[in-house]
Amino acid sequence: MGDTFAPSEEGACLGRSVTSWTSGSGLSPACSRARRWRPCAPSSGSRGRRATRFSNAYKDCGVSAFTDRSRRPYRQANRLPPQLEAAIIRLKREYPGWGAPKIREKLRRQSTAPHLPAISTVHAVLDRHGLVHRRRRRRPAVRGTALSRPTDPNTLWCADYKGEFMLGNRRYCYPLTITDFASRYLLTCEALSTTQEQFAFTVFERTFKEFGLPHAIRTDNGVPFASAHALYGLSKLAVWWLRLRH
Repeated sequence: MGDTFAPSEEGACLGRSVTSWTSGSGLSPACSRARRWRPCAPSSGSRGRRATRFSNAYKDCGVSAFTDRSRRPYRQANRLPPQLEAAIIRLKREYPGWGAPKIREKLRRQSTAPHLPAISTVHAVLDRHGLVHRRRRRRPAVRGTALSRPTDPNTLWCADYKGEFMLGNRRYCYPLTITDFASRYLLTCEALSTTQEQFAFTVFERTFKEFGLPHAIRTDNGVPFASAHALYGLSKLAVWWLRLRH
């Protein structure tokens, strides 16, 4: 019935109590003071049935019958049959380059069982037997470009959202600022209700019409200036800037 453990002091005292009860000599003084066992007649209800069960267990297994035992069930209803698990391991060793999806498809063609294990179950079997080799993800090294320091106006602009703050109407304000790097001139400071790119388009379009197009625009990697899931990290706003220059 699973793993067993060494008899505890309580289990040993319980064993001595059962021995005394079955022999009719009564409890030992130590066990009586501890009040760990109260022998009673088999006809005295649940305690009597419990006493009889302990007595029979002691006759069969001795003191080890009172040790702690594993609570793991004898049978698991959803456990994979050993024959099917062996077939999964055999296919993996026969085709080392196959993963769980291909092995399950091979089982589906070969096996006549009504229920086949899921792909995750096949992967768990392979992992349990050490047949899965985990690959370390190599993140591409990102190299930043050298920051230029132009001295002529309208060569480099800097755009950024200067944080958000809550207004008196419980709504947040996102101020978008556009400055010239060389002259430190504040070109635009627009209070927006969100950082969505559709509102930034309008602000930049108005600023371009008033001050012209710069040679470059410096921003951070936040929304809406960049996108982590897009090609080369370019957002729609950044692609629009590139098309204006070319």
